[in-house]
Amino acid sequence: MNEKEICASSCSGCAACMSICPKSAITMQENEKGFLYPVIDDKACIDCKLCMKTCNTKPDKSEIKNTYLLKIKDHVQHMISQSGGAFSAVSDIILNEQGIIFGVKYDDEYEAEFGMASNIFERDLMHGLKYMQAKVNYTYRDVENALKTRKVLFVGTPCQVGGLKKYLKNRNVSENNLVTVDIVCHGVPSVLIWRQILKEAKSNVGDIKQVICRDELSTGWGDSLSSFYGRSKYSTKHFIRIFGSNLALRESCYKCEYTTLERCGDITIADAWGVEKLDSDFLDSRGVSLLLINTQKGAEILQKMKDSVELKLVDINNYAQKNMTEPSTPHRNIDEFWSDYETKDFSYIIRKYAENNLLLNYKYIIKRGIKAICKRK
Repeated sequence: MNEKEICASSCSGCAACMSICPKSAITMQENEKGFLYPVIDDKACIDCKLCMKTCNTKPDKSEIKNTYLLKIKDHVQHMISQSGGAFSAVSDIILNEQGIIFGVKYDDEYEAEFGMASNIFERDLMHGLKYMQAKVNYTYRDVENALKTRKVLFVGTPCQVGGLKKYLKNRNVSENNLVTVDIVCHGVPSVLIWRQILKEAKSNVGDIKQVICRDELSTGWGDSLSSFYGRSKYSTKHFIRIFGSNLALRESCYKCEYTTLERCGDITIADAWGVEKLDSDFLDSRGVSLLLINTQKGAEILQKMKDSVELKLVDINNYAQKNMTEPSTPHRNIDEFWSDYETKDFSYIIRKYAENNLLLNYKYIIKRGIKAICKRK
């Protein structure tokens, strides 16, 4: 058996196949572009095909019941959140009920991985957007064990929430104690790009002590600045510009099955882009969350947190973002980008793709010029 046999469609890297394997014959390993894919140890594999069954199980999805704008009333939590503090508000409910949170934090190398939190100090390490795919490792197994005795909140990308649900279904585990939150996801860029940005930052600040992938405290809500703190502060827009250009996303992100208004999480959270025009009375310079309530569980969480947040009921049709209706569109220069990445210094990649150097993009400029001339004729 191989990776292509496991996945009927393009692998999202959710790691459900690795977690479900009874012989631990599957590991998630980086390919040449830095994305994790399942690799099978043929000697350990017993050909039970649980990995294939789990991968190809369809997770349950729900139609959105209600859509809200949200701002948390706790000023500290609002300040350290990346938008309106929806994650803090939801996770507070679970912590108040002595539950456990599974969410994404930085590891010792400042790469994203799933962690567990049972108090606000551990939870606060999960704050902040991390524009890369988090390593799931064996988190699904940890969730399964926690569900036996406690309420669990799992927060991740839709494919990670879907991966958990598929894993639990094939393990015949009840979801009664589980609350899931999926985020509206643009796609996940290669960790190789992030590592180069970290290397660039280290050359400026020495040993890195703190990373803010989207630094809104410095620039305001929604800006594309990443900041790195060591002996000084270094900020750059390079990483988020490459991420936002769709040049280095995982292949499956360009055909993601989760980019729909039917959601796999009990709750969906996102930035409330467009609030300044649609609901200017609710605008806040620190950010505003979009909160989608998709299930009865989600509605029950909302009821419990109403005293801690400001809410405004809105029409989903006014706030539906591109990645809630269709996947991200591949950039025209993906092949050229990866060819350049393999053969050129990273400084060249920055100049050409993150700073959009016109001289280095001469092929595109010439093509656009020819098209414009043809149209005039």
